[in-house]
Amino acid sequence: MVWWDEERRKVENKALERLDAQMTGLESPQHKRFLRAEAEEEVQGKIV
Repeated sequence: MVWWDEERRKVENKALERLDAQMTGLESPQHKRFLRAEAEEEVQGKIV
């Protein structure tokens, strides 16, 4: 594995941790998918 992949994984994990912290457990599955998609877009923006 290349160092770049390791850095990308760190960024992804931080974004997903923030996503989990935002969820209260009362969100609908559709809203959870929306939040996860937003977190993934944020990760993609930081990588590029």
